[in-house]
Amino acid sequence: MRSIVSALCLGLAAAALTPLSSQAADVSPAVAKRHVNLAALQPMLAEQIAKSACFAALGQNISANRNYLAGAYRLFDRTRQGLRDGNDALGLKAESNQGMLSALASLDRAAELWAAQVDALGRTETVSEQLAFGIIAGSEAVVSKAADVAQMAEQVYATGDQAFPLAISLRIKLASRQRTLSQSMAKSFCMIAAGERAEEHRAFLSQSIALFEDSLTALIDGFPAFGLAPEANPAQRSQLQFVFGLWQEMKPAYTRIAAGGTPSAEELRLIAWQNNQILSQMNAAAFNYEFADPAS
Repeated sequence: MRSIVSALCLGLAAAALTPLSSQAADVSPAVAKRHVNLAALQPMLAEQIAKSACFAALGQNISANRNYLAGAYRLFDRTRQGLRDGNDALGLKAESNQGMLSALASLDRAAELWAAQVDALGRTETVSEQLAFGIIAGSEAVVSKAADVAQMAEQVYATGDQAFPLAISLRIKLASRQRTLSQSMAKSFCMIAAGERAEEHRAFLSQSIALFEDSLTALIDGFPAFGLAPEANPAQRSQLQFVFGLWQEMKPAYTRIAAGGTPSAEELRLIAWQNNQILSQMNAAAFNYEFADPAS
């Protein structure tokens, strides 16, 4: 769990990135932004898979969570391959930067055994806690290596020039962290409800509650110290404020459980359902930033 916290809780200061090579100069700004955004999608997908396995094992929306898990793994696998080999449908070019290729190879190794566990769940009629918790345990190394891929993609592709300014890369970074945190917090809530490593997951929730809210507030109202202006696009601002409203409905349950409480059946249903709504909205926000006008 500590490795996941380290991977997710990258500071805002890390957004002041210097490209490692001229690789990004070989692709258009649109392709560079696509690589940054889809690389940052990988840790979220791994957490979504683990979270869905947990909630299914506890009998929460079993069919829906099995579908979430299967869909997330298909996209995880397709995107991971596309980041390495290119995928025209995804807007990805074949990778040539050695740092990126090394990070992707490490992710491939972490995902190899885990993929067999995920596949096994798809072939069973019921979702046992043993199988679900095996997937969750295996996801920790995958999330960590996926976060390394995301960070390397920022360093390679976030050029900071006029066509891909650091303000946009920072917004993609923060929105991506939000979509990942939405899944990792829900997973930790579920693991506490299951009585698995409860204190470890409470510690993670305690760190993540403020991080999620502060990052969401920064996206809405700006963070001048890091060159992040208040959100000026009315549609995007409205969407982020909608997310904030959803978050305020979930925050009391997260806060109570992080402080040592036991999840109620009602709280479990709320988190099991509403985390997907926040994920959907934050994922849309990340893609909106990818396509945003650099001059805006």
